[in-house]
Amino acid sequence: MKTITVAIEETVVQEFKVTVDCDEEEEAVKKAIDTAIAKYKNCEFVLEPGELTCKRIAAVSPRLTPWEEF
Repeated sequence: MKTITVAIEETVVQEFKVTVDCDEEEEAVKKAIDTAIAKYKNCEFVLEPGELTCKRIAAVSPRLTPWEEF
């Protein structure tokens, strides 16, 4: 009997509305992303169980195998 360690990775997506005080699109996008990162790090933006977009699995021990979607 062997024990194998596997890792499962899930990618979940959720959209958030961010309002910025800027009219120029490129600058507004950068400000929105910076704002969203700050809010995520401060736990103001928390992903709820949302839309699962990807799930992968790989063995990690005793040897690493390539990730595969399932």
